[in-house]
Amino acid sequence: MLDGLVAQDVLMLEQEQRAYLSNPQRKGPELNRAIVAVQRLIQLQSQSVSPEDENPNELTG
Repeated sequence: MLDGLVAQDVLMLEQEQRAYLSNPQRKGPELNRAIVAVQRLIQLQSQSVSPEDENPNELTG
C-alpha cells in the first residue's frame, strides 16, 4: 500500500518540479489561509509606508 502512495508522491513532485522549471515566476495556489492573510497584511503595510519611514538612519523623536 505504501509503495503505491510513494510512487504517486514521486510523480506529483516531479510534475511540480517540471512546472516550476518551465515558469519559475508563476505562483501556485496557496492552500494555507493563514499564509494568505499574512501575505495580504504585508502588502497592505508596504503600501502604507511613507518615504520618511523608509530611512533607517533618521532619528524620530
